[in-house]
Amino acid sequence: MSARLYASEIKPPLDSSTWQLLRRLLAKAVRPYARHLTAAVLLMGGVAGATAFTTYLLKPVVDEVFVAREAAMLWPVGGAVLLAFLVKGAADFGQAALMSFVGLRIVANMQQRLFDHLISMDVPFFAATATGRLIARFTNDVQLLRATVSNTLTGFGKDSLTLVGLIINMFVQDWLLAVMSFFIFPAAVLPIVRLGQRMRKVTINTQEHIGLLTTILEQDFHGIRVVKAYGMEENEKGKVASAIEEVFRLTLKAQFTRAFSSPIMEMLGGIAITTVIVYGGWRVIASDMTAGSFFSFIASLLTAYRPLKALGGVNATLQEGLASAQRLFAILDTQPLVTDSPAARPLAITNGTIRFEHVTFAYGTNTPPVLEGLSLEVPAGRTVALVGPSGAGKTTLLNLIPRFWDVNAGGITIGGRDVRDVTLASLRAQIALVGQETILFDDTVRANIAYGRVEADMSEIEAAARHAAAH
Repeated sequence: MSARLYASEIKPPLDSSTWQLLRRLLAKAVRPYARHLTAAVLLMGGVAGATAFTTYLLKPVVDEVFVAREAAMLWPVGGAVLLAFLVKGAADFGQAALMSFVGLRIVANMQQRLFDHLISMDVPFFAATATGRLIARFTNDVQLLRATVSNTLTGFGKDSLTLVGLIINMFVQDWLLAVMSFFIFPAAVLPIVRLGQRMRKVTINTQEHIGLLTTILEQDFHGIRVVKAYGMEENEKGKVASAIEEVFRLTLKAQFTRAFSSPIMEMLGGIAITTVIVYGGWRVIASDMTAGSFFSFIASLLTAYRPLKALGGVNATLQEGLASAQRLFAILDTQPLVTDSPAARPLAITNGTIRFEHVTFAYGTNTPPVLEGLSLEVPAGRTVALVGPSGAGKTTLLNLIPRFWDVNAGGITIGGRDVRDVTLASLRAQIALVGQETILFDDTVRANIAYGRVEADMSEIEAAARHAAAH
């Protein structure tokens, strides 16, 4: 099967609905922490209640202390204010700690899940997918997802509950003034939704170009000897500069899109506050409303502006995270092309003869075959050298034996058994790979020598090192 078949499969589907992605994200990433989130929401309710209660206390402060000059009210009101702030501070710390825990656990679990899936993918997948793009999804997309989950849940939790508490106090003080104040805010819904849709598209493009930049950097650092040997430093500088500039342009566009919700909320907030001052002031002058009720009301309105403005930006934050979720789910939904057949059995070698029987293989559906109708027998116990010009298919031939790729036609047998009829694990356990490129993992020398045989003792490791002239 061709590696190129993967190219279109790992692109995120742009038409995925917000609710479809959100349901999947909540089920896969958020649901395991339902108890932590429930506790966080309860603490957010404490923050909201304390905030609303603080604005309510302005009524007795103004009416009883400053207007009626009731000295007996000083300590009760002062104590209530202090208690409200203590509750708010403790609850805010608790919910922030819980949300940080949930956000970081989501990152860790998603990264582990992503790696577990990627390590199970086949060689054609990695041949078709740039390493830098995979690393970008591992880092940028997962971190953006964490920020989205934390900020969105906090927005819908603390900010919305705070807003509800403040609105309740506003209706308690003067229901008609409350209705007039909030009648204008539904006008902000449509532009905010449209901004969110645009935000997701911009974020997808930004993350794709960050992946491209990571790929260029990874290729340049990995191939630094080739770059220097051919004097291509200036050329690579130009490529990286172009990629950085594109990331800058798209990131700036995303920031402008996000910031556009602010003037909308500023304008609507200004209209609401002006309405309250003019109409509320007239009612106080007419003695239809006490000064304490007015100050309590306007304090609630001014305090409500921050969570209301934050909720206006939640959709943009949510769309950023959903764009990352699309990219992550696109990888998680991609399945390997080279797999065990349902009837696969472990390979037990009694006769190690390898036969290529009329093998045809091409790396792409529209590319000429590298091997065509090849038949070859390698008897058990023999050492065979494949000799030919570069590009003749020598490496390809060897890669077909452990099923790094599958043949397009014909078959390969070991001891008379087709390699597609045995399990991949048992097949590859019989094969030792010594590639042309030296690969050293970030581990001890001992661990590198024993790679693939972690149970090997020290004498076996030393013997292997001596045979490789590395002892």
